[in-house]
Amino acid sequence: MPDLNTISPEGSREKHERIWLVLLLAITAVAFSQGIGRELVFDAASIVGGDIRLRAVTAENLGGIFTENYWYPTRETDLYRPVTTLSLFFNYSVFGNEASAAGYQVTNLLLHLLCVWMAFRLLRRLQIGLGVTVFAASMFALHPAVAEVVPNIVGRSDLLAALAVFGGLHIYLSWWEGRVRTAMATVAFFVVGALGVLSKENAAVLPGLVVWHMLLFGPGQRWQEKGGGPSPDNRKKWNSPAVYGFGSGIVLVLIIALLPKVLWHASSGANPNEVLDNPLLAESFIDGRLSALGVLGRMISAIFLPLDLSPDYSFNQTPPVRLSSLGNTATLAGILWGALVVGIGAFCLVLWRCRKRKAAFTLGAGLISFLPTANILVLVGTIRADRFMYMPALWFAAGVGLLFSLNPKNLSHRSFLIRKAALIVAVSLPILLGAITFFRCSDWISDRQFWLSAWQSAPNSFKGKLGYGLRLALTEKREDAEEARPLILEALRLVRESPTPRHPMIMSQIGGGLVQVARTLKKAGQLTDAKVLRDEAIVLLLAGLNDVRHLNEEIEFQEKENGEHYFSRRRKGTDLLATQLANAYVDGGNVAFAHQVLLDNLEVNRFDPSYLRELARVEALAGEWELAEKRLYQVLVLRPSATITPELIISVENQTLPLAWQENTLRTSKLDISSAVDVGNQSAKRSIIEATDVICSELGRYGRSGEVDIVRRTVRHKLGVTEYGVSVK
Repeated sequence: MPDLNTISPEGSREKHERIWLVLLLAITAVAFSQGIGRELVFDAASIVGGDIRLRAVTAENLGGIFTENYWYPTRETDLYRPVTTLSLFFNYSVFGNEASAAGYQVTNLLLHLLCVWMAFRLLRRLQIGLGVTVFAASMFALHPAVAEVVPNIVGRSDLLAALAVFGGLHIYLSWWEGRVRTAMATVAFFVVGALGVLSKENAAVLPGLVVWHMLLFGPGQRWQEKGGGPSPDNRKKWNSPAVYGFGSGIVLVLIIALLPKVLWHASSGANPNEVLDNPLLAESFIDGRLSALGVLGRMISAIFLPLDLSPDYSFNQTPPVRLSSLGNTATLAGILWGALVVGIGAFCLVLWRCRKRKAAFTLGAGLISFLPTANILVLVGTIRADRFMYMPALWFAAGVGLLFSLNPKNLSHRSFLIRKAALIVAVSLPILLGAITFFRCSDWISDRQFWLSAWQSAPNSFKGKLGYGLRLALTEKREDAEEARPLILEALRLVRESPTPRHPMIMSQIGGGLVQVARTLKKAGQLTDAKVLRDEAIVLLLAGLNDVRHLNEEIEFQEKENGEHYFSRRRKGTDLLATQLANAYVDGGNVAFAHQVLLDNLEVNRFDPSYLRELARVEALAGEWELAEKRLYQVLVLRPSATITPELIISVENQTLPLAWQENTLRTSKLDISSAVDVGNQSAKRSIIEATDVICSELGRYGRSGEVDIVRRTVRHKLGVTEYGVSVK
């Protein structure tokens, strides 16, 4: 029986490597073909659809990519990933993909194939046998967890970070083997490492992997157990200038990883972490870390037995470990999973002691790769995510493969059978996981399918229930509304039991969902049920507005006390809360109340096209036709691609908006406002100039003069208007 570690004859090893690699890349491409869709799903709707920096190839936009946070302009955060944003910029404006998801997903697939190729070659350079390499690379390429990296557009950051880590390890190995000089290797390592951590923070594992390899294969240690590797003259000594020189590159990569986070946190004062996404933020230090170890143990087991994968693990899907309730089943299970993690760490040291350094390195590398996102060293934005398993899957699969790749000599019959079973598992497991991946990728084709999967795979999560309930409510079908109502109400119950029971953004989503369900039930004649839901929504939304108003008052007080302008950037918008409340009032027949709510909250939502569009609709309903028309022109200036219904423009009586379409156009369709208005008409041009002047003046008043150029470019390139008022000269 051939050894799992050497399944190919020595003379044809390179040929077998190429065959296996090409076959693996082809199978991987097929496995992810199901994930090519049309919609910007989940976070991609904000990261791609809402990022104004991506929309034109200009120096200002390129500068904004490197001077604003990752989530700009959707939210203030201390995440800084300009390389990832730059790659999305190329998709949007250079390749012309714009808001079509397919182009981004194909790019992600190509990057993943490159990662697979680099990972395969890396394992071979680490002197790992072909059989184990094929097994580990297959697990890395086809694991169902990768369905959250490739079809998920924002998985781009994980792909770029993995490329940098693998590339940095290739550079390190070339230096370690004496193939490149220290100076060249250090510069290359620093550049690749910096690009990695500026793509995503978890690329900071690269220095850790290098140090771990140095410890295992350092002074007096062989490259491998038997033969091969660099000659004694090429092995580096700890006190040699070469090691110190390369070590400077390691330190610089760590600085690049940490410095932006510190600076962004200091300048924005923002906390990107939310208790509802990561309940560990509400736990004590000890309980939080024990819980994190338990979650890490579950993720490691899911690499080989992915039974509980989900696109969402929000509150209340993962119960915390609490020492005060040791008799609790969830606590006991968490402690056992945490013990698995500690046991793997101890086992790595035993393998090191027993001179099984390759197995020790790969298993240890798996643990190290988890560290940035494991909520052990620092708490991150979520308690768990399948994409966190992307790089660790390679190392753990390689480590387990090495453990089963024993010396075949003098094996007993029983051991022979064990090895034969291991070989069968090694072949069948990646194939099975690849089949699961093929079907799981379809979860990212549409927003509704994504949230259905989240609800089904994480039945205790509030977000899965809420997300799917909202998508059902939007269909405006009675049967979907009946199904959505209990889901949204159950999500509300869970949120009320959470450490943040009145989260403004979540309240706006729940309130909006209830308003939409109430509207559908009203159309179906269920007036009593509709009124009960609408009244509950109004109570929730009013409470949310009051909470945000108090928060903004505190921010304004801080601004006056500290004299720091940046506090104004931290004011919380009330767009969803206010517009949903206005919808509830309109549905209840109180148009005047709806109008007043939107006017009261206009200041903090002054530059939100969706908010202005809703205000225009309510003003039209209130008979304020001239005001409504001015709002629509401001929407046009801020976002020409904003969708708008023909009914809204038609409802503005006596309007002077020159229409570019006939009134008999399908009235239920949506279209870009720039295609609805004849921007070549002289009257429209004058109104556009006036709206541009108003918007740019307001931007200057709010200290956002840097965005004036963005508005000016939009008006010039999208609307063809080259004349401006005073404020945009």
